[in-house]
Amino acid sequence: MRSWFLLTSAAMLSASCGGKASHKGDSGRRVEVTQLVPNEAFAEEYFIEDLSCMQSPSAAVHTGLGIDQSLFGFQQQDGKVVVPANGLKICDATRAYPRASVEGAAKISQKHLSTARQFYDRLPSKTALPDAALMVLPTVEKTATADDGTVTRTVLVDNLAYAPSFGGEPMFIVFPKSRRAVKQGLWTDVNLWEVPWGLAHEFGHHVFRQHTGRTGLELVPIQSFELTAAAGPTPDDYWTAVNEGFADLFAFYTHGAKKGQLRGVDCFETNRDVTEPRFVTGDMKILDATVAAKFAAPRSGAPANCDKPSFQDVHTLGAVIAHGMDQLFTANGLVDPQAKAEALLGWAERLGTLAEGRPASAVTLASMLEQALTDGRQCATARTYFPVYAGTWSLCSTRAGTVR
Repeated sequence: MRSWFLLTSAAMLSASCGGKASHKGDSGRRVEVTQLVPNEAFAEEYFIEDLSCMQSPSAAVHTGLGIDQSLFGFQQQDGKVVVPANGLKICDATRAYPRASVEGAAKISQKHLSTARQFYDRLPSKTALPDAALMVLPTVEKTATADDGTVTRTVLVDNLAYAPSFGGEPMFIVFPKSRRAVKQGLWTDVNLWEVPWGLAHEFGHHVFRQHTGRTGLELVPIQSFELTAAAGPTPDDYWTAVNEGFADLFAFYTHGAKKGQLRGVDCFETNRDVTEPRFVTGDMKILDATVAAKFAAPRSGAPANCDKPSFQDVHTLGAVIAHGMDQLFTANGLVDPQAKAEALLGWAERLGTLAEGRPASAVTLASMLEQALTDGRQCATARTYFPVYAGTWSLCSTRAGTVR
């Protein structure tokens, strides 16, 4: 049994400066960086392969399609920046860099983000997406002292994330793989940033932000860092769950809407595969009254197993939404991944209109999902995959009333 290993809250990651952090020029000075990025929580010692390039005042910071700067070396402890991010430089773009090097992590991450951007740029409803930064392998730590004096140190690991505003611009963040994941046999011979679906998912958050027009400072990870005890979900949690479902679908369509895109990826293989009708536990990906009630209930903390979905997690509800939405698009006669992605953008635009000028508490999950419905042919499918809400939707209404 795999134990749950995600270690701390996303909210602790903060920008190192108020304005946009630019590392494109070094003003003729030699950049002082260390070659190793050691931390006992990491799966291995990440390092700089080409130190002379990284220190060169004349070398340019690595960029790519939609990425205006790449960064590394960021260290933060208890919400305070200990070491600001450095510009990541690659002098030989044709060179093959080791997987554990910051250059290697940046190159493969950039490749997957470029694939997602190229897919987006082929969609008729594309817009001028803002450029973003890419940060690889940051060290983000937090310490906590218990009543008995025991000090616990936690580190953000085993994740990918999208920050709508970090240092003044959007950012994709690649967190290190953990030593604990290695000990538990998770992701053998693979890093999350090497999985094409993973960064396409994070790019989907970037697209969602652009097409809904709703911005925020929150960090959006590929899976939850933790589930903390709380009275229940906030109104923003419902929006975030929809955001997660959108991102799952965008990644799925980017890579051809093919089954098995996450084959062999622990914790994701079945649970986040849009084509799979069930979670690995056997639970159906159907938004019925039971699932809605579980999400609305007081938070009880993270599950003990990363393969076991928690219906209080926005990513689990997002997976349910993604599976049902894909079925709705199919019911509307859409088959081609690009056509479905175009419908996905249309849904995001309508969500933006729905939310404009309204408090989050006034934008219900039922109303958000209804925005995907454009044809009465979708109603039978809607009643199958969203039975708790479909009867209240105007195109499919069978009874009066409002359900959240």
